[in-house]
Amino acid sequence: MGNATTARERPVVKRLHIVGCPRSGTTLLMELVSTCFASSGYCSHEKNIFEPLDVNGDIYFTKQPNDIKQLRHIFHRDPTAIRYLYEPRARGAGYHQ
Repeated sequence: MGNATTARERPVVKRLHIVGCPRSGTTLLMELVSTCFASSGYCSHEKNIFEPLDVNGDIYFTKQPNDIKQLRHIFHRDPTAIRYLYEPRARGAGYHQ
């Protein structure tokens, strides 16, 4: 058994996951968020919301634009997830629940 840590023993890392239509600015948003907010890190490319995180810390940033097709499953899995709709071409168009 040794020092191996199971997923149950590891503290849960909060995830901020960015989704959006392709070419809608998700990479720019990821760069802004990861630069402006303290975190345990961020994925260097895209990572699916259903892929487990193998990191330690408080919060980790991920993005996968095509996960927008999975929103119903994401919110069913985690009803406390924050939903923020953003249209980069429209000022003041946002919805937060």
